[in-house]
Formats: sequence, structure tokens, C-alpha cells
Amino acid sequence: MDEHRTLNIEEQLKSISNELGIDYDNLKSKTKKHLLNIETAITNRELKYSELVDELKGNKVTLSSISDDAKISRQTLYNNKELKAYINFRTLQVNELNPYYQIDALKEKINKLNQKLELMINRDIDTEILRYENQILLEQIKNKDNTITRMNEQNTEMERRIKELKKDKINLNSTTSTSKGKVVTFVKDK
Repeated sequence: MDEHRTLNIEEQLKSISNELGIDYDNLKSKTKKHLLNIETAITNRELKYSELVDELKGNKVTLSSISDDAKISRQTLYNNKELKAYINFRTLQVNELNPYYQIDALKEKINKLNQKLELMINRDIDTEILRYENQILLEQIKNKDNTITRMNEQNTEMERRIKELKKDKINLNSTTSTSKGKVVTFVKDK
């Protein structure tokens, strides 16, 4: 193990010990040695894990990667429907084993669900707006109906009054004597 890496591990040991409330500097040398060996083992596994994760990410099965590995041109794979169908089928099978593919698939599902949710929220908002506008329109209709009823009542009253006045006029005309005199024109003096 190189000296630089050992220093980093010791710094990490001190930092973690401090977080755990352990006074690293006052530990027995044997305990320090055990902690160093433990941290070295964990760090080695962590590095392997990181390398494997990177390799796993890079080993995603695609038509392009199959073309490179099988040494068949992409054009041939794209143009031959049997080869393309086979690769697509196997790609789905293999990628289902890859957790990163599953993560990507889940992210895509989440995005689609979020889009659906957004559409549903917008629909609900539109429905509430329409419900509110409908309530306002119903109130306006009720007010208009009241106005129409009032105006009909006024109209009925006015028609009754007009009939009454016409009746009074007829009665007035029949009781009044008409003059049967002739109209005489007067000549003006010049």
C-alpha cells in the first residue's frame, strides 16, 4: 500500500473516530492498527464497488454496443428486421438484470406518472373553475328570472291599467254630448 493512500486512510480514520466521539490519538497502538486494517479493507471494497458500478453503467446492452462487440455494422443490424427484433428482445431481457436500467425505467415511469398527475390536477382545477362559473351563472339566471317575474307583474298591471283607462275613455265619450253645429268661417277686415 502506498504512503499517500495510507495517509488518506488515517485522515479518514481520525475523521470518522471524531464523528463517533472516539479520541483516536489516545487509543492503544494495537487498536489503531486494527482500525487501520479495517478501514483499509472497507476502502478496498468501496473502490471495487465503485469500479463495478462504473463497469455496470458502461455495460448497458444497446444495438450500438452489440454492433461493436459482434463486429457487425449498425446499418446491417438496423436494416435486417430479424436481427433487430432479436437484439431488441434480448436487450430487454438482459437490461432487466441491470439495476441502472431498472432505475432508468422507474424514473421514466415516475415522469409519466407526474405528467398524468399534472394533467389530473389541471383537470380538477378546470372543473372547479367551471363549477364556480356555473354557480355564478345560475345566480345570474335566478336574478334574471326574478327581474322577468317582476317585469311581467308590472306588464300585467300596466295592461290592466290601460284597459281601465280605455274603458274610462269610452265611458267618457259616451257620456259627453257631441255638438252638431257647423263651423263658421269669419272674414277678416282689411
